[in-house]
This record gives sequence, structure tokens and C-alpha cells, in this order.
Amino acid sequence: MSLGKRKTPWRQSATFDQPDVNHPSSGLPTVQERGDGERVDAILSSAKGIVGVAADLSSDVPIPGLSRAFSVLESLLSKIEQMRSNKQEARDTINSLKALQDALNSSLNEIHFQTKDMDSTGRQVAQEMVTGSDGLKKRITGLLSELQDTEDIANELRRRHWWSRFAFTQQDADLLKKIHRKVIEATENFKLQGGIAIEGLIRDICDQLRRVSHERRLKANETTLKQLSRSKDASYKSHYVEEKAKLQAGTREQILHEVVDWVKDRDPARRIHVIHGPAGIGKSAISRAVSEALAEEYLGASFFFQRALADCNNAYLVFPTIAYQLAHSRSDLLPHIVEGVRKHLPNGDCQALEHQLRDLLELPLRQITSESPPILFVIDGTDECSNNPDDVVPKMLQLLCQLAQEILPLRILIATRPESYIMGALRSSPHCEIIEYRDLLEVAPEVIDQDIRLFIDAEFKKCATSGTFPLFKERPDAVAELARLADGLFIYASTVVRFLVQDRHYAVDIYDRLLVSQGSLGSPQLYERLDLLYGEILNSAFGRFRADSVRMDHIHQVLTWITLDEYDVVSARNLQLVGIPPSVTMDIVERLRSVLVNSTDSKGFEDIDMDTHAKPCHASFPQFLLNDARCKDAAFRIESHSGHGLIALAILTLFIDGYADTLIGKKDDMISEEDEFPEMWRYVNANLGDQLTKARFTKELCDAFYTFARTRLGSWLRGEFPWRDFRSSGWHKFYDDRLEDMVNVRAWRTRYPMSIFWHFWMNTSSNGVKNWNPC
Repeated sequence: MSLGKRKTPWRQSATFDQPDVNHPSSGLPTVQERGDGERVDAILSSAKGIVGVAADLSSDVPIPGLSRAFSVLESLLSKIEQMRSNKQEARDTINSLKALQDALNSSLNEIHFQTKDMDSTGRQVAQEMVTGSDGLKKRITGLLSELQDTEDIANELRRRHWWSRFAFTQQDADLLKKIHRKVIEATENFKLQGGIAIEGLIRDICDQLRRVSHERRLKANETTLKQLSRSKDASYKSHYVEEKAKLQAGTREQILHEVVDWVKDRDPARRIHVIHGPAGIGKSAISRAVSEALAEEYLGASFFFQRALADCNNAYLVFPTIAYQLAHSRSDLLPHIVEGVRKHLPNGDCQALEHQLRDLLELPLRQITSESPPILFVIDGTDECSNNPDDVVPKMLQLLCQLAQEILPLRILIATRPESYIMGALRSSPHCEIIEYRDLLEVAPEVIDQDIRLFIDAEFKKCATSGTFPLFKERPDAVAELARLADGLFIYASTVVRFLVQDRHYAVDIYDRLLVSQGSLGSPQLYERLDLLYGEILNSAFGRFRADSVRMDHIHQVLTWITLDEYDVVSARNLQLVGIPPSVTMDIVERLRSVLVNSTDSKGFEDIDMDTHAKPCHASFPQFLLNDARCKDAAFRIESHSGHGLIALAILTLFIDGYADTLIGKKDDMISEEDEFPEMWRYVNANLGDQLTKARFTKELCDAFYTFARTRLGSWLRGEFPWRDFRSSGWHKFYDDRLEDMVNVRAWRTRYPMSIFWHFWMNTSSNGVKNWNPC
């Protein structure tokens, strides 16, 4: 027997007597339908409200055709409101209309935001700009056409009572679906047309509006801003900077990418980035390239120091110049900077750096929030500042560190030679933890070499396309050879390439002479830019000491060793043995950080001490010092023969003055002669003959050698302790080398009319030299 439920008669009766409101055939709205209807009403109410708000916003700066679009939308919403069936289709259609409203409102809100604070004149200008936008006009015209077609479809919807809806339900549902599709299509066409998104179109219009508004406010406040004592040529846009710091496309890509990413990072570990390296390695080119890449969105200001320009070498102009540029680059900071300038100026044009920073930069920048986009300051060539390097420049750098610490969105890029007063100021800053350092000498040599090749190749090809350039065809390996001669120095490559390109018909001959001489030969014009740079560095480092003859003599001695040393022995400890005080050597190396590197690893100096070995960063520096046509300053010029004479005299003096006796006294304590002997002693033992034969023969040098011959020459020739030459592989080889040295010394003497040399050479017998037979 089935246990299924049976319907009782009274239940059936109840069903007929009282219609079930949830039954779809009851003819009355079901509970579900009443819920759907309420939701549809809510959506309709919201959509109508949006249309009303949009209409109000559009009245600020009327956009042609936009009010008509909102009117059609309102009409469509009213027609759909009449539908009390097909709830799903109605909801879909209303949602598509709302999506279109959102797209229109987003565009309208952007424009409204840019114009809400404008006066009547500003709004008139904005109206002209918006009306004149062909792209926006085309979008709205197309939208209106599609909406009008949609409205024609909607007009077929009839007002229905609920009891007559069944006859037209399917027809209305089809019409709603058609409207839905048309609205989606219209929305998509409005948002994206011809590959251009409406957001981009509106953004361009808003950018124009911002620029116009900013320019109007700048014009109103320009009189105040121009009262600042500032540099007019320190910006990256200056043609002086362009001439100095041009970066070949495709070079330095890795470092540029990393610096740009650092600037854009909202929360970097360090907010100051210091790029340092020797002169001519390409620091300014990197700074300028970063400035150009970030000019539109992130660059607040740039200051490129240039020693030769009066208003670009003064640290007291940096903060006012940054404030002036910042007022022009950041519209949100303009009123605050103007207010700061008005408070600052009554106290004078030449205020201390602390007051400049507080009034012109710190107080205005405090008005931005920590969530604001990053703002970049670029400070290039700090080493070219002409102010007192022991005071003003370190103070400026430490104030910049303080500012970066306090203003979270601020990023500061500093590019400089690694001068001790600059690096010391940065490392001793109370805010040194926010500084990141990048030594360009640590970039892989093959990367730099490839960049220089790319630069040279591009310049040669450019020259070849504008006319004949024989070098490019006749010397196919010229690019590689010139890159080798450049040895990582961009300014060398740039200087040589410029000269070859300008003198294209003689370029082959010039190139061949350069190659034979390994870059040391060439007309003065060839190295004009490089020589100017080296001259500025030397004068900046030592110019103030010209009246101090003792100090200048020490400077000349150390420069001589740096220029003529082939074995990397220049250190304070080594030069102390030849009579140069360690403090002098360390000071000179400190001051020449921009042209010297640590000879141990060919990188920049961290700290300089007694054992720091220094050598020229590039061969062009000693070549400059040795060439009287290039180095016009006699205080720094090194005459080759005189220089070798100075070194030879220092070696002979060391041999004569008893240092050898000191070593002899320590003989029993030495474990290994080669390891225990000072580096400089091993050098002078091996190079006496070489230095003598390259020297200019003088009475002073002759007297020193005569004394050496009488007292030490025999021991030196026999290789007695401590005169051994550790470079020789055996006793006979050692003796042959030294005998050959003396033969060369004799030949050297014959070039000079001083018979006294031959006299003491032939008659020296105190140590058995004359009659000594090594066999």
C-alpha cells in the first residue's frame, strides 16, 4: 500500500477559494516578483539620481552633446520603468545603462575636478579647450547616434497594466534584450575607439587643463618668483648641459632602469642615490638621461653644476633654483612656494643655506602627504661647485639629506666625483642610513666597453650617412680599437670621436697616429675638452697653494711619481722612503680622487691610508701632464727627462743615506728577504738603471751617482744583501742585467758634454769596481 500523501478535499477547496499569490498563473504579483520589483525600483532610483548629479556637474564646463546624452539616458530609464514584467531583462538593461552612466560620469568628474576652483575666465578657457577636442567631440557624437537608435527601439515599449501583460511579455523581453545589447555596444565604442581609450583622451584633456590653470597661476605669481636669486642655466634642459652630458641611446641601460625604478618606488629602502666615479666616466650623461625620462611625472627640479658658468657653480643658488623649478613643475606646490618666497625675501637675497632650505623647500614640501607621488631632485657635478669645499658644499649636502629624511615622497639623485669632502659629508650625515651609493667603476668593464663601442659606432654611422667618411671603410676595426683606447672613459671616446668626425678627410691619418702612439699623440685640438677638464681638476685641487713654494714642490714631486710610475708603487708608505712626507701623499691622492683609482683593484677609494696605492684612472691624464702643448700650467706640467731625473735622484739618495745599513742590521731577523724587504726598496733596486738612462744629466744627479759609485756600486753590482734584484731568476742573469744597466748608463752619459761622469766611472776603485772580475 502506498504511503504517499493524499490531498484532502478541504485543502483543494481552499486552493480554489483563495488564490495562491506565489503561483505564476494567479495573475497577481508573487512574493519573488515583489522582491525583484523592489530591487529594480532601487536600481532605477539610483540611476536617475546619477543622471541628476551628472547634469549638475556638466553645467560647470558644458561639454557639447553630453547633456543630450544624459537626456536620452533619462528617457530610456523612464521607459524601462514602465515595464512590470520581464524583471531579469529589465535589470540587465538598467545595469548596462548604469555602466554607460559610470563611463560618462568618470570622464565628467575628471574634468569637473580640474575646473571646480577656476574663476570665470579660467572656465571660459577650459570650455574652449573641451569644445575644441576633436577626439572627445567624435566620441560623444558617435554615442549620441547610438543612443538615439536605442531610444527608437525603446519607443516600441508600450505601457501595460499587469492584467494585460501576457500578450506582449515575449515581445517586450526581446526589445529589452536588444536595448541591452545596443547600450553595451555604445558603451564599448565610447570607452575605446581607434585604439584610444576614453580614459587616455580625458587624461590628455585634464593634463591640458592643469597646464593652463598652472600657467595662469604662474603668470599671476611670476613677479614674486623671479625675485629669487637663482641660476637660469642649471636645469637639465640647458644647452650647456646638453653639450656636456649627451647619452647615446642604448647605453647605460641597466643603471638607468634601476634608477628610474628606484624613483618610482613608493617605499624605497634609501631615498638618496649617490652615483660617483672619476672624471669623464659619464655621470652627468646618466643624470641628464634620468631627468629626461622622468620629466613629465616625477622630476621636481634639477641642478647641474658647471665650474665655468658663474651662476652654475654657486651652492647658494641651489635651493632657490630648486624652489623656482619646483613651482613650475608641481602645480600643487605653487601656492605654498609663493607663500614661502614672500616670507623669505624680506630677510635678504643672500641668506644662509639653513634659512633657504626651511623657507623655500621644507615648509612648502610639508604640505604634501606621505601618499603623494615621488618627487625627484637631481643634483649633478657637486665637485664643480666653486664655493669653499670645506664648508659650504658639505653643509648643502647634509641639508639635502635632512630634507629627504623629513619628506617621505622626496627622492634625491646626486652625481659627483668621489672627492673626500663630498663623500665625507654624506657619510657623516646624521641621516646617512637613507643614502645608497653606486660606484661606476664597479660596473663590469665589458658592459662599459660595449656602451662605448655602441656610442662610437653610432657617431661614425651618423657621419657616414651625411657624406664620405673614409675611416669607417678603410679601418673597419676602428670602433674596437678606439673603445680599447678609451678604457672605460666616456669623455675620452667622445673627445676623440668628435675630432675625427669634424676632420673626416684626415681621420684615417689621425687615427693611425693615435693607434701607433696608444693615444698619446695628436694635436692639442684633439684633446681640448679633456685638457680643459684636467686643468680644472688640478687648479681646483691645488690652485690655492700656488704661493706656498714648499707645498707646490711636494705636489710636483707626487705628480711626477704618479705620471712616470710604471709599477704601481705610489703610496704614502713607499714615497716616505724617498723623502716625501706621508701626509703630503695622502692629501694629494685625496684631492685627485676624480682622476686616480686604487691600483690594487682599479676601483675608487673608500679610505686613504699609508698603504693605499694610487694610479691614474686613464692613460690620458699622465699624457696630459707630459705634453707641454696640452698642459699649459707650468706648476703641474711634468717634463719627462726632468721627472725621471727626480726619481733617479730620489733612488740614489735612498741608497746613499744609510737605509741599506738599517736593512743590513735587520738581516738576522728576516725570514724571507723577498717578503720582508719594503716594496719601495725592491722597486728602486730593480729600476735605478732605467730611471738614470731616461733622466736629464745634471750636476746634482752626477754628484749623487759619483757618491753612490764610491760607496755602494760594488755591493749593488754583486747583489750583496740587501741589494738583490728579486725580479732576476738567477745570479748570472742578475749580474748581466745590472751590468747591462751600467753599460746603458755609460751610453747615456755620452749624450751629455760632462766629462766628469766618465772620469769618476773609469777611476772608481774603492769598492773594487774597476778591477772586479765576476768570473
